[in-house]
Amino acid sequence: RRRRAGAPRCCHPPAVAPQVGGGGDGASEPSAFFDPWADWLQQQLLAAFPALGPAALPPRLLSASGPSGASVGTRVFTAELGEGSPIRRFRVTSVCDGERLQAMNAAVYPAYELGPVPILGADLLSFNGHRRLLFGVDWAPMAGDGEYSEAHIAPYLQEVRWGPRGAELATEPSGRFYGEWPEFFSSHMFFARPEDPGALAPGGPFWQVFCEYTSQYLVMLRGAKARAPVDSAASSLASQRQADFDRWHSERDPAIPIFKRMFGEEWSEEFTSTVLFPGSSLGG
Repeated sequence: RRRRAGAPRCCHPPAVAPQVGGGGDGASEPSAFFDPWADWLQQQLLAAFPALGPAALPPRLLSASGPSGASVGTRVFTAELGEGSPIRRFRVTSVCDGERLQAMNAAVYPAYELGPVPILGADLLSFNGHRRLLFGVDWAPMAGDGEYSEAHIAPYLQEVRWGPRGAELATEPSGRFYGEWPEFFSSHMFFARPEDPGALAPGGPFWQVFCEYTSQYLVMLRGAKARAPVDSAASSLASQRQADFDRWHSERDPAIPIFKRMFGEEWSEEFTSTVLFPGSSLGG
């Protein structure tokens, strides 16, 4: 398949990282190995869709430190219905626990009025002084059939996932992390276990994959926005499936037990239901 027009072929790391202390940019955050990735993603989304602004969330849930010295920081940006943004919520969470663990998780939720289009998700993990590395980026499908993927995902990701770069870098994801039949992961997920931490450096091969998945996602969103608003049934389906996505992850995400160990069970449960996956608390 041909690349959809509108996405850049080269994505450069941010020349100057955004200031992410408390105040007007979404959160405070630890300095972490994957911060350049979070910074770049934030810059891209806020530049493309300026209606996104910092969410009103308790500061104690946006950053925390554990007794071992581990720290977690989250940036959350939202846009209200009618503000013209095809994104209703964007979250990126960074974890810093020295050589034991460095991690970044991001999720981008489309506006309901676009209909049930995919959620952009990314996981970057480094364990034990970069001796064990994981990379995953995907467009979470809002339906499990092949027709959905052919309409909403394959036209944008076929080339990058199944082209030469995918053949060289990608591996099959493990059922240990995603389950044998994961409901909210697509066949176009780009999953890898890099052997060299340099492969996850800004500007490296996986950086380019991350940029392509993000840039193509923006192309998809703009196309969906041009066709919006969808009818009320499609909008309601989008709302329901995004809530289902949050519930699914709140019950299965392997990061949640790690958060409980690092930051305590009470804080982690509130963090999960309020910040990580707020749709999990909605009625099913």
